[in-house]
Amino acid sequence: MTKKQLHMALRTLKKELQTINTFNDYVTISLKGHKVTKALFEKGISKTDMKLILAWEAAKEAARSQAIQNGAA
Repeated sequence: MTKKQLHMALRTLKKELQTINTFNDYVTISLKGHKVTKALFEKGISKTDMKLILAWEAAKEAARSQAIQNGAA
């Protein structure tokens, strides 16, 4: 995949995080995101890549908190 495709994949996964229903959904999307971020690091990281990864991590943490809260409720 090219860097542009990796960026788009990460943005798509970030949008998918907003629609998770269970913790299993969160884990599945999180693992996909890990593969994408790993591929970005292997291709060489730029300032844009880092901003995108940090935004992904922040969204992932928010989704994780929401999934835990939904599971506990």
